[in-house]
Amino acid sequence: MNAADLFWQRQALVFDLDGTLVHTLPDLTDALNQALAGEGLGRVSEDLVRGSLHGGLEGSVDAAIDHLGLAPALRPRLVDRYAVCYEQALAVRSAPYPGVRSILDRLCGRGVRLAVCTNKLEAQAVRLLEALELLGSFELVVGADTCAERKPSPVPLLHAIAGLQAETHEALLIGDSAVDAACAFGAEVSCLLFTGGYGFRGLGTSPGVLPFASWGSLLRSEPSDVGEV
Repeated sequence: MNAADLFWQRQALVFDLDGTLVHTLPDLTDALNQALAGEGLGRVSEDLVRGSLHGGLEGSVDAAIDHLGLAPALRPRLVDRYAVCYEQALAVRSAPYPGVRSILDRLCGRGVRLAVCTNKLEAQAVRLLEALELLGSFELVVGADTCAERKPSPVPLLHAIAGLQAETHEALLIGDSAVDAACAFGAEVSCLLFTGGYGFRGLGTSPGVLPFASWGSLLRSEPSDVGEV
């Protein structure tokens, strides 16, 4: 079975956010560099943030500390400052990937139940989705602080599936990274990975993982029985 067939067959879809639904890297990088500048520190690149953002804001701060050779004691203050900077400008340059709005509309029209499972804080994810006018497509948003654990633990994904009143065999996780793949594997849920996101890098060879190159490719593969599920 290919990625498109699996995507359109499942009745409960759970989406990662950063690098999957929304290109957030510019705003995340700007906010981290603003936080570092506030401490009189140097800048980091988008590549550093790209490679660390699936660990949440903390993951990118840890990567910056390591890259810049900073004292670990700075971590709590940098995390707090980064969170404030990002909160003030989380949808300046961020935008949904091409095809996302259309595909969410088609899924909602078919009665598919949708959720977000992200390592962003829940309230922060909700505000981003609201600012980009995507929030109305989802029945619930599960963030890094919604459950006691975050991805790659399967706990938040299972929480999202339960919130959609679905079973794991009816569900599908759509993400872009090894974190998402591990989360899906632990929950025994099928997984699609967006190769245009931030963390794919050859994961299509992993068991139970199917890659897709663009949202447009999934949209073009929509079955002709629109409105039926």
